[in-house]
Amino acid sequence: MAAARSFATSALGMGAGALVVPSVRQARHFSFLAVEHGCTDDGKAGPATVRPILLPSKYGNQTMKKPRVLVRDQIRLTAKVLDIPSPFVRQVMSRMKTDGRLPSTRPVTSDVTAESLARLVLGLCAPLPGKSTDTEIAIGAVPRIAGDGADTVASELESLINEAAGVVDGEIDFWSGDLLVGIDRPSLVVHVVRFDGTNTLRLYRGKHEREEGVTRFVRIPLQTLRMLALELMGD
Repeated sequence: MAAARSFATSALGMGAGALVVPSVRQARHFSFLAVEHGCTDDGKAGPATVRPILLPSKYGNQTMKKPRVLVRDQIRLTAKVLDIPSPFVRQVMSRMKTDGRLPSTRPVTSDVTAESLARLVLGLCAPLPGKSTDTEIAIGAVPRIAGDGADTVASELESLINEAAGVVDGEIDFWSGDLLVGIDRPSLVVHVVRFDGTNTLRLYRGKHEREEGVTRFVRIPLQTLRMLALELMGD
C-alpha cells in the first residue's frame, strides 16, 4: 500500500500540519528539523520521519563551522577558568600581541591553537603584564632533564593541551596531576597520572646564574588546563 506523505508548516507558508523544531547544533545557521507525519490510504496515521531543512540566510546555507569567539569572551573565559582578574588577562594578551607572541585580531579571535594557548598560559604566569612575553619565552625554552615527555616546556605544554582538548588521543587522567611552573628560575615539574594508575614526573630545568634563594612557582592543576582547553579549543 502506497503511503501518502505530506509536509507543511504555517511558519514557512507551506500550509499546516507538520511540526518544525530547531536543531540545536545548527540553530546558528537557521537550520531546522522537520517532522513529516505519514498517513496510509485508509487515513490511518503512519510513522513520522525527520529530515533537516536549511532556510535561506545570510550564511548561504554553508556547512556549519566552529563559531568564532569574541576577544572579550576569550578574556572572560580565561579569567574565570584560571580564577585570575580579567584586567590582568587583558593586559597580558595585549602585551603579547604587541610583541607578536599571540595573533592580533579584533573583535573576533583567530582560531585558538595549542601553541597560542600554551604561550598565553605561560605569559599569565608572569608577575606583571609587562614581563609576560619575557616570562613566556624564557620558560618555554627550558629543556627536559628527567622523565618522559616533549623536549621543551613549550612543546610539552602544547602536547598536554592537544590531549586535554581531545585533538589527539592519550592516556593521561586530567582529573589528577598538576603543573608547577618556576618563575624566577624558569622550570617546570609535570605530575601526570595515567588511566592505569601510573604516576609520572617530568622535570624541565635549565642552567641558572643563581642557585641559592627562593623560587616562586605557579601551580596549575591539569583539570584546570583541560577546562581551559575545552572552553577555547573545543567544538
